[in-house]
Amino acid sequence: MEQEEYLTFGALIIFTREVTFITQSISSTSLGKKTRQMSTDNTNESAWIVGISPPKTRQGYLLSGFLALVGLSFIFCFDNESVDAAMIGYLQLGFAALVLAMAYRTSAQSKELLVIDNTGIWYRDWRIPVIPWAMISRASVAGSRIKASLDITIENPDQLLARLPENERKTFTRNTLVKLPAISIPDGAVSASLQDILVEIEKHSG
Repeated sequence: MEQEEYLTFGALIIFTREVTFITQSISSTSLGKKTRQMSTDNTNESAWIVGISPPKTRQGYLLSGFLALVGLSFIFCFDNESVDAAMIGYLQLGFAALVLAMAYRTSAQSKELLVIDNTGIWYRDWRIPVIPWAMISRASVAGSRIKASLDITIENPDQLLARLPENERKTFTRNTLVKLPAISIPDGAVSASLQDILVEIEKHSG
């Protein structure tokens, strides 16, 4: 009986991780499409467009493979230990397929994670429209090697907040990447280095 409860508890932990991954994938891609409001056309040759970092995509595929192995283990190895093992195993396989689909969807829709052009800068995870260069006072690399980021300082935070609808304003100020007057892009979040991003910012903001 204790072993059966242990297996069920383990399955619940994995299920929670799956739901978290799926929720984050859905929210990031949908909010990204909603707030992508660059004033320049996508065909603008001066625009510098960066997608998601490959390790981020691999995390989804690895999680899917892990869940599939867990599901098969419940079906073939723990079937005699618990009456619910097979059912849990098939559920895990179903979630593995769902996580795989979400990882593929996230990868396909994250080709534009960061956009820099002569108008300003847009980063999907800030969840706001493009920030014009006139509102930015400086950009610099901050933090340690373990947890580095590109910090962008807003000249007048109140002016930026005034441009946003009330619901977007609340979401923006609660964002972990936002610590006004600074907003940040974490190292490893996109497929370009922080130094490369800094170079492009200096090139386009001038």
